[in-house]
Amino acid sequence: MKQRMQGMVIGFLVSVLFLSGITVWAATGTQNITVTYRDIKLFIDGTQITPRDANGNVVEPFIYNGTTYLPVRAVGEAFGKEVEWDGENATVYVGQRGQSGQSAPQNQPAQNQVTYLSDLQYTDFLKGNRNNQVHKINGSVTDFDGQQYSSGMVFYLENAYGFTVIEYDKDGAHASIDYPVNSAYRQLTGKIVLPQKINTTTMNYNSVNSSSGINVDILFYGDDKLIQRVNNVTTSMPFDFDINLAGVNKLTIKIVSGYTYSHYVALTDLVLSK
Repeated sequence: MKQRMQGMVIGFLVSVLFLSGITVWAATGTQNITVTYRDIKLFIDGTQITPRDANGNVVEPFIYNGTTYLPVRAVGEAFGKEVEWDGENATVYVGQRGQSGQSAPQNQPAQNQVTYLSDLQYTDFLKGNRNNQVHKINGSVTDFDGQQYSSGMVFYLENAYGFTVIEYDKDGAHASIDYPVNSAYRQLTGKIVLPQKINTTTMNYNSVNSSSGINVDILFYGDDKLIQRVNNVTTSMPFDFDINLAGVNKLTIKIVSGYTYSHYVALTDLVLSK
């Protein structure tokens, strides 16, 4: 009976590991839902379990569309199973990943395959101006030295109504983006570029920034703690950065502009290392 119960409970938990409040993260964006909390209690083999996340915080079960959702980590560990979240492949592992000789999932990268931050689905994009945008580089951007980059993200900062900062942002950032790295990586390297040309599937501009006057600060936060701040990057000074991500679950990148006109900022070659 215990074996059957274990299979049933763990089987329906996988889809709800990271559900919180009323927002569901999906591959294509977000969806607002209404859930019901009823102070649901969890007993396993007669013992009451208080579900907690990896940081020890209590996670309350809830009901959605007639189905009760429980946190997979709490239940899996109650059965003596290790629970691991692979943010890179959006996969939950309960117990062992696989027996010796079994092949890895098809979407799991080879050991020597490069993982780029821009390949992860960001979880939030805050913008001071409603017209600010972020685009994945599907094509190339070119800096003022003629160097081309084919991976990363391009941020557009709009000044149609005057530059505005994100409300209540302590750094006065004009744009901010969050990525769930989930303690899966130890390092992020890349380059900050103020491009001269952008040739992608969504943009094709040969003169997107002027050659002088533009400067930006880039801030990197790990779990809401400042890791590194890069000040005064200009068109003539692309900047290489190296960020320590050990133990970081949420990476936040903020852009603070010191320029008074609309312009573009690119973060390129964003390589994640384990």
